[in-house]
Amino acid sequence: MNNPRPARPKARTGGWGRILLATAAIIGLGWAGIGLDPASLNLDGWRWIVEADSPTPRLVRVFAHDGEVGAIAWSPDGSKIAAGGPLHSAVMIWEARTGALLRNLNREFGGVSAVAWSRDGSTVAAGRKFTEAARGHVAVHIWNSETGRVLQSLLGPSPLGRGDNDVFTGALSFSPDGKLIAAGHRGSVSIHDVTSGRLATVCRGHIATGKAVAFSPDGHQIATSGEYERSPVQLFDVRSGAQVRSMSGEPESPFGVAFRPDGKEIATVAFGRPNVTVWNVREGRPARALTGHPRPVYSVSYSPAGRLMASAAHAGGVIVWDSETGSRLLTLPNPEELTDVIAFSPDGRYLAVPLGRQVRVWDLSAVRRSTQK
Repeated sequence: MNNPRPARPKARTGGWGRILLATAAIIGLGWAGIGLDPASLNLDGWRWIVEADSPTPRLVRVFAHDGEVGAIAWSPDGSKIAAGGPLHSAVMIWEARTGALLRNLNREFGGVSAVAWSRDGSTVAAGRKFTEAARGHVAVHIWNSETGRVLQSLLGPSPLGRGDNDVFTGALSFSPDGKLIAAGHRGSVSIHDVTSGRLATVCRGHIATGKAVAFSPDGHQIATSGEYERSPVQLFDVRSGAQVRSMSGEPESPFGVAFRPDGKEIATVAFGRPNVTVWNVREGRPARALTGHPRPVYSVSYSPAGRLMASAAHAGGVIVWDSETGSRLLTLPNPEELTDVIAFSPDGRYLAVPLGRQVRVWDLSAVRRSTQK
């Protein structure tokens, strides 16, 4: 039986207010004076929901991909955006300021489930899904970001034909020093040496699906989704692969994790739940829950400075939060789309959000100013 479509949230501005907002958006579209063609933008369903007395975001850039987008990553200097999707093999890289397509990295097999940049921006990596046994279970490709040359084709941790080496959505991360890359698979996390391609460590245990992988800021630990309906988060030692901590709290089905940049907290989202849970890492217990999404949340991300947090739900919009107070700052509606990943720019000013075959970039400058008052 089909579920009834939920009522669309009402904007808090009147009819003239919405017209003025839309007009201002079209006039203001652009990045450093370089505009977009308003006729190319379908803004249906992207009316702004402005919280009381809150600032208004601006849509400043739209990138078009060859396939559905399910993975996004900014280069460390914020000058480029890379994106891919599970039903298309290409990783496309654009210049963020002009929107020019710089690279189309296409290996002709395996969908793209995750994208990540090294700390210095010299390399970009893609986690693969739907890999074929005949291809040798290539799980991760690493390219030189300037030349497009393939530097590494990393195999998954399971022997050929004896395990699932697909990289789960968003489950790919370079270590802070750029020497290692971790990928989440079903029941394990593989950690490779970037230079040699050697499989350095495999973290195994009661990892539910490996749907999220995050290095701690010091690079010593890996956080990943925990055992199904038991531990929401597990921490592993990067060098030994041994589990060092398991968070305790209300049982849930883990789906995504994100370290706060200071390493003191971890945010998680659980399959089928419309909230974000924030955990105290030292105590291993939940600190607070953020509620406000009408639908289950599928992704969560901290801004680089850690003051802002964004979470995205299926047909439930993207909410930007004050991570210190837990207050909701604004909501960007996302019409009937599953948003697996969202990404802050390195300076925290912009938020990239996928929408079908597009990547849409929102300017959050006014939101950042409001948290600094």
